[in-house]
Amino acid sequence: MRHHRVRPDFHTFPFLLPSFDNPIHLPLGRRTHVQILLFGLDKDPFVRTSLLNMYSSCGDLSSAQRVFDESLSRDLPA
Repeated sequence: MRHHRVRPDFHTFPFLLPSFDNPIHLPLGRRTHVQILLFGLDKDPFVRTSLLNMYSSCGDLSSAQRVFDESLSRDLPA
């Protein structure tokens, strides 16, 4: 996407993150988390929930807990 100058948005990452569902995918999931931070999408509740699920699926419960603890809202909007 970046090669074609397309900017990912809050729709992009919730579809991408579920593909990182195994501990061997954790390094790529962490790099994706960095991209989320760089694009300023870390406050979106759907992106945060996807991050939380990704870390949980990869067995990194401390990172999942940190994402949860840093959430401004712990409920998804209706």
